[in-house]
Amino acid sequence: MNYKKLDRYLNNLYLGKDNGYRFSMQSESTLLSTDFAVMCRFLMGQNLEADQESHGLIDAILKHKEVDGRFIDNTFDISIERRHKPDYTINQFTFFTLTSLDHLGVRFNKLPFMEELLPVGKISCWLESLNWATFWYESNKIMFVMFFCAYLIEYGEGSLPERAQDCIDEIFKALDKRQDRETGFWGTDLNNRDLLDGACGAAHIFLFYDFFDREIKYPEKIIESTICQHADNGLLINREGGACEDYDAVEIYLRLMRQTEYRKTDINEILTRMKKTIERGQMSDGGFPYKIAEKKFGLFREKKSQMYEYSSWERMRTDMYKSDSWGTFFRVLTLAAIDIVAGTDSPSCRGYRLPGWGYLGKS
Repeated sequence: MNYKKLDRYLNNLYLGKDNGYRFSMQSESTLLSTDFAVMCRFLMGQNLEADQESHGLIDAILKHKEVDGRFIDNTFDISIERRHKPDYTINQFTFFTLTSLDHLGVRFNKLPFMEELLPVGKISCWLESLNWATFWYESNKIMFVMFFCAYLIEYGEGSLPERAQDCIDEIFKALDKRQDRETGFWGTDLNNRDLLDGACGAAHIFLFYDFFDREIKYPEKIIESTICQHADNGLLINREGGACEDYDAVEIYLRLMRQTEYRKTDINEILTRMKKTIERGQMSDGGFPYKIAEKKFGLFREKKSQMYEYSSWERMRTDMYKSDSWGTFFRVLTLAAIDIVAGTDSPSCRGYRLPGWGYLGKS
């Protein structure tokens, strides 16, 4: 991977401290696209707390803060019907924004919006309300809440760390109870063994087992359920893959490698192919796309423009075969995680210390 080109790409997305970063060269700046760029710069090892230009983003980000401590882009109309519902979308904004602000040196000692889930028994009721048959979708919600708890354990004041830990313990009890013994995932016993849904959902959860030193049950089943989903070039499902889906598979191996060496040789061979494919997929502008165009005779095959909208939001609409900040962050994260699984840690990448995207394990 060419880090100089990557840095140049991020610079080209930057619209100044008042506007942050746009999602791609084809789209507009948003709170989320700014978060993704900040997270990518942190992962690249840049000291954002000491960088005055990056530090200037703080005020631009904080203007999106709600009175209850959550974040939502001021231009996002929550009333519009979208694929992702408000209980998902607002927590997603908050999840990524708390992470990027943490990278910039801004932390909070309370998250008022979490008060509704911290009382004893509340989190159990909330977990029961989720549709576990669509676990890939619902696991994002669980990931957001578990991250907020981990954040409070790290930064919370008074009794908040203890209450957040109690909440985490309740979530683990529910997860252990519902894990599918046959696949090692969640929801696959309810949705006809949809392994892609299971793997992508589980990847949102296993990092918390790692962070909180919990054993992941059925590791061999999990590996078998994941390893069968790779295409011959290492990407997930097909030769074009998907930035977050490809990472999800690596994320699973990253966590399980601490428990077992089951099929280690096979996993390393697959990830070697994936790494080569992703590195070849770095675009001429220095960024990475959500999907990597299949190659033919060593050249990119011509692709018709195929647009997608991150979180079904028109302000984050772009061509999935061209670079964007979301695809770029996850491709860089995937390469860093592959190096760790292979035992060749990338010295130019830095992991996040809290269990969110970018957490590569305890140092």
